[in-house]
Amino acid sequence: MPRGSHRFAVPAAGALLAGCYLAHDGAAGPRDAGGGFDAGLVAMDAGVVVPFDAGVVTPFDGGAGFDAGVVMPFDAGTGFDAGVVMPFDAGVVMPFDAGRPDAGPRPDAGPRDAGFDAALDAGPRRPALRFGPTTYFTVRDSPVFSTPNDSAFELWVRSRERGDANFCFKGDAVARHNFVGLRGGRVVAGWEVAPLSHVLVGPELVVDRWTHIAFVARVQPDGRHMQFLYVDGELVARAADVPEITRALNDRLYTCGRADFDVDEIRIWRVAREQSAIRENMMRQIDGSIPGMVAYWRLNEGGQIALDYTATGNVAILGRLTTPDADDPMWISDGPF
Repeated sequence: MPRGSHRFAVPAAGALLAGCYLAHDGAAGPRDAGGGFDAGLVAMDAGVVVPFDAGVVTPFDGGAGFDAGVVMPFDAGTGFDAGVVMPFDAGVVMPFDAGRPDAGPRPDAGPRDAGFDAALDAGPRRPALRFGPTTYFTVRDSPVFSTPNDSAFELWVRSRERGDANFCFKGDAVARHNFVGLRGGRVVAGWEVAPLSHVLVGPELVVDRWTHIAFVARVQPDGRHMQFLYVDGELVARAADVPEITRALNDRLYTCGRADFDVDEIRIWRVAREQSAIRENMMRQIDGSIPGMVAYWRLNEGGQIALDYTATGNVAILGRLTTPDADDPMWISDGPF
């Protein structure tokens, strides 16, 4: 990982019918002389399922014994369009979409497919950063990155990688802290100081879908640490008695990129975030002045820098320079919320 040296000062910002069910109030019999129903239709008693001829629509005879409140949005000459619904009696909804299930995740990528709050479906999407194998951003070393006790790291990622990748980390190929990435397609987070490795392994990361990842370290009374890995707000891995976590501290750059993924809403803390706090705040922008937060890149700016929305002023530089260059990641308008 090349180490950059940037002489660039920016003030910190303040800061998701194949047939029709008809109810009938009694006697069986044809509905309307000369009607367009199949000859095989004998009765329309309660509970009988009546298939319609493909594409044939027949207006119904008003007042012919249908239950009160039945809504019949049929129109002569109008075919059954996919997705049309008919609320028959007591609010029953019947989609006219033969063979196509209405349930299940939508094909578009994003947290809307994972059972998140429906509010995510509303409003415009915000910007995010897209990386490739040669693009990245860096932040110069700062004392605020030191973690002698508690810490937490959160970000949204949407990966196109299926094997191994490093998303964001503090350090280099030998000594890493706040390391989040993939190993064999599975989410991993932790720290590594060769030959030691204390990495939590989570589930397989769904490709091309926005996923929230959080890694938390909490000091124990004996000075060792507990580690927790959360994916989409759920605890997926933990470890106790992790030794020497402070050995991962170094004077290297904080780096994100050099892999095929998108990233948004990166937050670094010097407190051990609770699961409830992670879940409550992961799907919205927050205030950069929350106690314990030491770096927060919303990634909304565009241009050559990413502002730090805390008071520490840890500005991220895109690529090698503060002017456009080949190592710059791409701004996209497809963030997770």
